[in-house]
Amino acid sequence: MSHHSKVNILVADDDPVFRSLVDSRLFHLGCQIHEAADGSEAWRVTRTHKLDLALVDFEMPGLDGLALTRCLRAHPQTRHIPIVMCTSRTDGASMMAALEAGVSSFMTKPVNWSLFEGHIRHLLHASEASAKNAAALEIICQVNAQKDAVLARLTASVLPLLQRASQDPQLAPLAAQAHAL
Repeated sequence: MSHHSKVNILVADDDPVFRSLVDSRLFHLGCQIHEAADGSEAWRVTRTHKLDLALVDFEMPGLDGLALTRCLRAHPQTRHIPIVMCTSRTDGASMMAALEAGVSSFMTKPVNWSLFEGHIRHLLHASEASAKNAAALEIICQVNAQKDAVLARLTASVLPLLQRASQDPQLAPLAAQAHAL
C-alpha cells in the first residue's frame, strides 16, 4: 500500500457488525474507511471520495452488489479499482453473475479474518502497480504524440526543399535518395 497517503476503501454492506469488523481490521493499516449501509448510499460515497478499493456485499437494499459493481465499472473514476464481493453465496450462478458484473475477487462470509488483511494488501499492491503502468503508458503516448508532431513539421519543411533539389540536375540523385528515406 502507498506510504504517501491513506488508502480509501469503500465498505458497502447492510450489516453494521460486518462494517465495524472490517473497519477495525483495516484501520491499523492506515486505511480510511467509507461505510455505506446500502448500494445507493455506496454510490453516493463514490461521488465524493477517491476510492482505492471497494468491499461490496452481494445482497443489499437499494442497489444490490451486482448493480453497484456495474456502476463502479462504468464510471471513469472507479473503473479500475479492485472490487471484492463479500457474500455467503457460494453457488456457481451467483459467482458467475458477480464476475460478469466486474468483481475482482470474492470473500465468503463468514470471513476468514486471518487471511483478510493479506487479501486486501495483495489487491491494493496489484492495483497500485497497474495504476503506475497506466501512468507510464500515458507518458509514452504523450511522448509519441510529440515525436509525431515534430516529424510532421520536419517532413513539411524538408519536402519542399527536396522538390526544389530534384529539379537541379546536380542535386537530383541526392534528392531522390533523401526522398526515399
